[in-house]
Amino acid sequence: MKDSIIFIALVVLSILLPYQIVIATLSLTSARQNVFDYLLNNQPLDTGFNAREISHLYDVKLVMAWTTAIFVLSLIVAILFYRQIPARSFGAAGITILALAILLVSATFFSFDQLFHYFHSIFFIAGTWLFEPTDKLIQLFPLTFFISITKRILIGSILCGIALIIKSRSTYRS
Repeated sequence: MKDSIIFIALVVLSILLPYQIVIATLSLTSARQNVFDYLLNNQPLDTGFNAREISHLYDVKLVMAWTTAIFVLSLIVAILFYRQIPARSFGAAGITILALAILLVSATFFSFDQLFHYFHSIFFIAGTWLFEPTDKLIQLFPLTFFISITKRILIGSILCGIALIIKSRSTYRS
């Protein structure tokens, strides 16, 4: 049971650590920064968003808060049990992350629209995340913005997966 929890924590960390780094290092226009300040720091939104956009941004804020909570919980588990993590857990988590990342990289390059739709269907009520091309939210955050973020997160996850595999090999040797 403990090994399974550790494995899950390592996999989650390998996805959410790059996510946290990417979000923290985004270079944003002032309008985009305002939205991220709302999402992450409870700052007020600038005007110009319609009710559907504001509702969706509130939902995004909740998803991001839960993501951060899960990241912190996984980090605590990994820190508490670091010395007890068997090499096989590092290796299995690394291989799992690499396989998942390769699958998502393929989906990103071949059909990002489908991946984007699938992601939103998991985390949001149907239709609440679809907007008109003229809506402020779409103007600020076109699909290319999300493609760029996704690629950066996936690169980070691949690096985490490789690091876990290397760690598993060094743990076996010691």
